[in-house]
Amino acid sequence: MTTRDWRIFKENFDIITKGKDIPCLLRNWKDLRQFVPDQIVSNIHRIGFEKPTPIQMQAIPVGAGMRDMLALAPTGSGKSAAFLLPIISFLMKMPPVDGSNAEDGPYSLIMAPTRELAI
Repeated sequence: MTTRDWRIFKENFDIITKGKDIPCLLRNWKDLRQFVPDQIVSNIHRIGFEKPTPIQMQAIPVGAGMRDMLALAPTGSGKSAAFLLPIISFLMKMPPVDGSNAEDGPYSLIMAPTRELAI
């Protein structure tokens, strides 16, 4: 797609970004294969998710690139999955924690802003 096509695509889904070198969006779950293992993509299809939400379209490629981001979207829009899919992909590539690497610290840290989300 051309730069103009991406701009129109983002406008259609009300996606606004700021920053440098922002990766292209996911248009569908097939595009996710470039960021996460096939096992994750097949599980997404198995549970019946048809297409990524706008926050997932933009946040997954950014997260998969290990970049910082601030994302705002309404409750129930898929933010948790947008942040967790890149983390799960990262964790699947890491060696298991054992006696030799246990003191190196956690592989990831998830902070929940409310009790309801933590549950």
